[in-house]
Amino acid sequence: MSIFFCLQGCSKKNEIGKNKGYEFSEEECSLLDKFFRYLLLNESGAYTLLGTKPLTDVYICCETLEDQKERWDRLSEDEKLERVLILNQDDFNDMDFYQTLSEKVKKNAILVPERDYVFSLKEFIDNWSVIEKISISPKYLLIRKQVSPNQIFRIVFVNVVETASVIQKHYKIFRDVVGFDFDPFSVVLELKKPKSLFWEKLGESGGAYTWGLLYGFGERNAFFYSSSEERPSFNGQTFNPLPSTENVLLPSFISFSKDDPIVKRYEKERVGIKKAYEGKNFVHQTLLKLAED
Repeated sequence: MSIFFCLQGCSKKNEIGKNKGYEFSEEECSLLDKFFRYLLLNESGAYTLLGTKPLTDVYICCETLEDQKERWDRLSEDEKLERVLILNQDDFNDMDFYQTLSEKVKKNAILVPERDYVFSLKEFIDNWSVIEKISISPKYLLIRKQVSPNQIFRIVFVNVVETASVIQKHYKIFRDVVGFDFDPFSVVLELKKPKSLFWEKLGESGGAYTWGLLYGFGERNAFFYSSSEERPSFNGQTFNPLPSTENVLLPSFISFSKDDPIVKRYEKERVGIKKAYEGKNFVHQTLLKLAED
C-alpha cells in the first residue's frame, strides 16, 4: 500500500552495459528502473538532471504494512477521500486491503499492475548498495540520509552548479538564515557529509523562501509563498499517476503570475528532456547522463 508510483518494468541487462566496470543484474535493473522513474518522473528530478532545477529531495518513511494500515485507520472518511491511494493490483495484501475500503474510497483509489508500481519506497532504502554502484559525475550528488531514528530517510539529488549558483545569487538571504559566512560551492559539497552546520541551520529554519529557491520555484514564487496566505493554483496540470518520458510533468509548485517565466522555462526544459530520452532505453540513458562530464 502506497501513495507512490512509477512506470514500466525492468530493462534488459545487456541494454544497460557496464557501469564503473560493473554490470547490473536483471533484478538490479528492475530496481533502478523504478527508482529512476520515481525520482526523475514522479518527483521531477529529470529537471535536476537535464535542466536548471537545483535540488530534488524525497522523504521516505520505512513503515511496516501494519503501521501503514494503522495510520490509514486513524483518518476520517473525508481525510481518506482526500488522499491519493495507489495500490498494486497484483499484490495480495494490497487487494485484500482494497476490499476493506468504502465504496467512495474505492472509486478514488488507483490500481496499477506490478510492472508499473513502486511496490515499496522502502525497497530503495534497503537496496541502497545497488544505487551506490551508479557512476555519478561530480556535477551531481545522489545521497541517502537518515533524518530520524524512526526510520525516516531523505534521498537528495543535487545539481551541484545550479544549487551553488542559486545560493550565491541569494547569498545574503542564506547568510541571514544560517548566521555565518560560507562558500556556496563548499556548502553544497557538504551535503555528502553526515553533518553540516549550514544544512542543519537551513533545515531548522524551515524557511519556505530559501527552500523554494533551492527547489527551483523561482524568487518571486518562493517569496510570495513564504509571505502570503493566498494560494493560487499552479499551471492547470492534471494529476497523472503514471508519468513517462513521453508525458513529462512539470515540477509542481505554486505560481503567483499568469505568464510565469519559471513555468515557461520548465516547459522549454521539458522539450529537451523528452528529446534526450526519445527512442532510448530509460535506465541506460539515465546512467549515461548521470556519468556525463
